[in-house]
Amino acid sequence: MIVTKPVSAQEKDLLLGNEHEDLIFTNGEDEILLQLDAPATGWTHELLEKASEHPSLAGKLWDAYLEGCWIGSSEV
Repeated sequence: MIVTKPVSAQEKDLLLGNEHEDLIFTNGEDEILLQLDAPATGWTHELLEKASEHPSLAGKLWDAYLEGCWIGSSEV
């Protein structure tokens, strides 16, 4: 699950400032499973959610990052 979108006014939007960074999915041993370039218009919360459904990630445990900023996990 990608957790960039705040669910309350007190939470930080993890996407802000990272919209144009590459999206990287790693396994538990920090090996890259999938790396996606940022879209020309930048990532949106919806695009990040779609990316987390990429077929190459199916059935795998992963953590997702935008420029080193953790934004989600298959275990959330």
